[in-house]
Amino acid sequence: MPWTEEPTAGLNPMADALARWLPKSRDIERPKGSMSRAKRIQAELEKIETAADEAPRCALCQRLVPPTARQSEHHLVPKSRGGTFGPKVLLHQICHNVIHALFSEKELERRLSDIEALRAEPEIAAFIVWVRTKPDDFHAPTRRAKARR
Repeated sequence: MPWTEEPTAGLNPMADALARWLPKSRDIERPKGSMSRAKRIQAELEKIETAADEAPRCALCQRLVPPTARQSEHHLVPKSRGGTFGPKVLLHQICHNVIHALFSEKELERRLSDIEALRAEPEIAAFIVWVRTKPDDFHAPTRRAKARR
């Protein structure tokens, strides 16, 4: 096969025909103000970095969950009650501990299987008011409620 400018020329006749039919990128007229390829790539990288800098929020207390904070996923319906493949939410570990310290799995399944119902509980509401005064990566040991001991 004779040498050609295209390294794939002659190997795939369909690709060769398509390459002859399509206009070369240098022949395509771009609108004024369009970004160069390098600038588009840089803009995409900045979007990715910005998204990485924004930490997710705890579903219960709505504080940021920084990567350094202790965190866990809470199954809205407990796994032991059939919620293995059900919806999950990201929580600070302290928020998750308080939920399980105050309520049984049966209660969580039957009447507290969504975040709004959890927030409406008086004990959780008081906890949220208190924990919002703490730093985002705050953690403390949690004791079981006296009623559940």
